[in-house]
Amino acid sequence: MSSNQNSNPGDTTLVQPLALRSGAVLEQTDEWGVPVVPASISPTSTASVLAGYYHALRRHWVVAMILGALAAGITFPIVWYAYGPRYECVALIKISMLQDKIVPGLQRGYEPIPGRNEYDVFRSTQQQAIRSQVVLMDALRSRDVLRFELDKRKRNPVAWLQDELKVSFPGDGELMRVSIVRRDPAEAYHLVKAVVESYERNVVTVDDTRRKQRLTELDDLYRNATETLRARRTTQKNLAETLGTSDRKGISLKQQVAMEQFVEYQRQLMRTQFELRRAKGELDAHKAVLEAIANMPLTSFEMDQYARNDPLYRHIAEELSLRRLDRAYTEANIKPGSKSRYIERVRDDAAMVQAQFEELTRELSEGVRRIKAAEIEREMLKKEAEVASLQEQEVELAREVQRKKEEAERLSASSVDLDMVLTEIENAETVLKVVAEERERLAAERRAPRRIDVFQQPEMPTAQSLPGIRIALAIAASLAAMCIPLGVLIVRDRTAQIVSSAEDITRGAGLPVVASVPLVPERVVWRLDNSAPPKDPRHRYLSEAVETVAARVHRKALTDESRVVLVTSAVAGEGKTALAKELAFSLARGGRRTVLVDFDLRRPFLNELFKVPLDPGVCDALRGNNELSSIIRATETENLSIFTAGRWDRQAMAALANGATESLFKELRARFEFVVVDSAPVLPVADTRFLSQTVDAVILTALRDVSQTPKVQEACQILKDFGARSVDVVLIGRNSKDYQL
Repeated sequence: MSSNQNSNPGDTTLVQPLALRSGAVLEQTDEWGVPVVPASISPTSTASVLAGYYHALRRHWVVAMILGALAAGITFPIVWYAYGPRYECVALIKISMLQDKIVPGLQRGYEPIPGRNEYDVFRSTQQQAIRSQVVLMDALRSRDVLRFELDKRKRNPVAWLQDELKVSFPGDGELMRVSIVRRDPAEAYHLVKAVVESYERNVVTVDDTRRKQRLTELDDLYRNATETLRARRTTQKNLAETLGTSDRKGISLKQQVAMEQFVEYQRQLMRTQFELRRAKGELDAHKAVLEAIANMPLTSFEMDQYARNDPLYRHIAEELSLRRLDRAYTEANIKPGSKSRYIERVRDDAAMVQAQFEELTRELSEGVRRIKAAEIEREMLKKEAEVASLQEQEVELAREVQRKKEEAERLSASSVDLDMVLTEIENAETVLKVVAEERERLAAERRAPRRIDVFQQPEMPTAQSLPGIRIALAIAASLAAMCIPLGVLIVRDRTAQIVSSAEDITRGAGLPVVASVPLVPERVVWRLDNSAPPKDPRHRYLSEAVETVAARVHRKALTDESRVVLVTSAVAGEGKTALAKELAFSLARGGRRTVLVDFDLRRPFLNELFKVPLDPGVCDALRGNNELSSIIRATETENLSIFTAGRWDRQAMAALANGATESLFKELRARFEFVVVDSAPVLPVADTRFLSQTVDAVILTALRDVSQTPKVQEACQILKDFGARSVDVVLIGRNSKDYQL
C-alpha cells in the first residue's frame, strides 16, 4: 500500500493490476480499463439455477441442520410408537389348475384341458370372490369378529377389510395366500379365520350346491329332450305314410314331377284362355257388323260384282247411258232459249230411265245387304260353336291346374315339414347326446375331490411381522422431517431472490457491477487509522478492493467532471456507509481533497465514527443557518474532511425537496476535488431520490446473502426515474480469501 501512497493520484497503473490480483476485475472492462460486469446476460441456464440452490443451501444449512435434527428427533419416536408392533396371520387355499377326475376318460373329446389363460381367469375370479362384499360382510358377522367392535372403530368395516386383506399367489402357483397384518394377533387370527370360513361357505360350498342343482336341471333337460325326440319321430312316421316315402330324394323327385305337370297344365290353360278371348272378340265383331249392316253404305265395287249377275240392271244401266247421251246431244245442238217438244221429250225419257235405274239400284242394295247378313250369320254360328268348345276346355284345364297346384303345394309343404322334422330330430339327438354325457360326467364327478380346498388353516401369530419395516419407516420419516426445514428455507430463499453473485444483480437489475469487495467484521471496517497501510489482512483486502471503485471514480472525474459521488443502497444494512467511508479514505490517500458528507439525515452515523459533534451539519446548511466553513471539520487523515448530518427536522426535509442541495454541492465542488455522499437507503425514504438529481454519479451497494434482487432492481429504476446521471453497483460480501495477493 505504500507504493499507492507515493504514486501520482491520477495514475492508475498500480490500481488496475491491484484490482486484477484481488479478483475484482470481471470479464469485461470499460474504455479506461476499469472492470465492469456486462449488463446483458444470457437467459437463466440450468447451471445458474443449480448455483442459486447451492447458495441458498450455503446460507441456511446450519439453521436447516439444527431444525432438521430437532424435527427428526421428534418424528422418530412418534412414528416408532405410532406404527407399533405388527402381527401377520396367514392362511393358504389351494386352487387346483385341473379338476380331479374319478373317471379320467369320461370327459375326453368333450371338454378340452384348460390352458394357462383360463386358469389365470379362474384364479383371478377366486381372488376377487374372497374379497367380495358378500364374503367380507358374512365374515364380519362372525361371533369371534364381533367382539372386536370393528363397526364402532371403523366408519366402513367392509371397505376397511377389503383394504387390509391381502390376497396373492406367491410364485404364481396354485396356493392362494390370504393374510392380514394387525397390532392385535388375536384380531388378525380371527379375521383371517372368519374370511376363510365365509369364503368356503359362500363360494366353495355354493359351487357344490350349484353342481347338484345343475345335475337336477340336466335330468329334467334329458327327460324333456327324450320326449321331444319321441314326438318328432312320430311326426316323421306320419309324414312318411302321407308321402309314401321318408327319403328326402324321393320326395324331392315327386315334388319336381308335380311341379312340371302343374306348369304344363297352366301353360295349356293360358293358351286356351287366349284362344277363347280371340273367338269372343271375333263373335262380338260379327254382331257389331250385323247390327250396322242396314246403314252401312255399299261400295261401287260391291255393286258392280252383284250387277254383273243381274241382266235387268245391266239393261237399265245401258239405257240410262244412251238417254244421257241423247239429252246431252240435243241440248248441245238446240239454241239456248228456244223451246221444242223434242227436247222436252228427251229430258222426260231420260228422267224416267233415271228413276227406273235408281229404283233398281235400291232393290239391288237391299239384296246385297241381305246376302252379306246371311254370310255374317253363318260366321257367327261357327264362332259361337268355337267359343262354347273353348269354354269347356277352359273349365277342364282350370280344374286340372288347381288339382296339380294343390298336389304340388301338398308335396312341397310335406317336404318342408319332413325336412324340418328330420332336422329337429338330428338336433334333438345331438342335444340329447350332450346332455347325457354332461349328466353322466356330473353324476360321476360329484364324488371327486373339490378343486378349491384349504391347504393351511390360519394360526395365532406369535412373532412380529417384518420389524425392519417399522425401523425403516421411522428412519424414512425422520429423514423426511429433517429435509423439510431445509426445503422450506431454500424455497423461501429462492422466492426472496437473495443476491448470491454479481450475475444475479446484472441479470435481475440490468446494471453493471463495477467491483466486488469483501465482507469483513465491523470492528475492522470502522477503524479510522487509514493514513498508514492497514496491518489487519482483512482490512487490507477491503482497502485493495475499494481501490477499484476509487479508480473508476477518478477516471469518470477526468472524463465528465463527475466529482460528487452518492453512495446508497436499496434498504438499510447493505454496507453503503462502510463503502462510502473506505472510498473517501482511498481518494484522500491518493492526494485528492475529499469531503465525506453524511446525508443519512434520519439515522446519522459518521459523527459517532469520527467522534465529532452531530451539529452543526447538513441540516443546518440546508436551512441556511451556518456557513460551510464553520460546519465542515478536518479529520486526522490528510486531505479528508467530514461533513456531519446535523439535526433533522421537517424544515430541512422541505429544503431538500425544494432543491437546496444544488447550491450546497456547487459550493462543495468549489472547495473539494471529490465529494463522497453517504445517503439514506432508496426504498424506505425519499431523501436519496432528491439527491440523485443533483449528484454526478450514484454507487448502489448490494450485500451478498442479504440484498434481494427485486429490491435492487426497484432502487435502480427509481434512481433512473428521478434523473440520476449514472448508476453503478458494487457487490459487498465476497470472501476475503479471494483477495489474497
